[in-house]
Amino acid sequence: MHETFNYAEESKEKWGPQAGCVRQDIVDAHRQTWQAIARAGSFWSDDNRIEIAKQARVARAQRSELSFNRSYPDSTLSSEALEAVRKIAADAGKIDRSWASKQVAALGEGSYAEMVSIVASVAAIDAFSEALGR
Repeated sequence: MHETFNYAEESKEKWGPQAGCVRQDIVDAHRQTWQAIARAGSFWSDDNRIEIAKQARVARAQRSELSFNRSYPDSTLSSEALEAVRKIAADAGKIDRSWASKQVAALGEGSYAEMVSIVASVAAIDAFSEALGR
């Protein structure tokens, strides 16, 4: 997966003066997270995990748009998986027990949990990046 958070080495124009203040352990943790996402998990292949992360980033970037105004790149993931990734990434506040139960039934407990962990990891790193002003 392409790294997009190299805070310490990217220009101040891109990140602002706070880029140099990011502790190395945080940079390392983000790098390790990206590397972990790119490895096969217990339920999703490496390619699927990268695709989940990609779709999550696109959905999260459009979260302020109404759902019918959002556009997404083509994907090899199932429609059930795509629905789950996009809702978790962009509309997590609208998830209730009923919806989650349907997704678990469609995807399986382990697949759903692994997907949530990928989307949550991407969201955390992207939120950090946004808070730096990117």
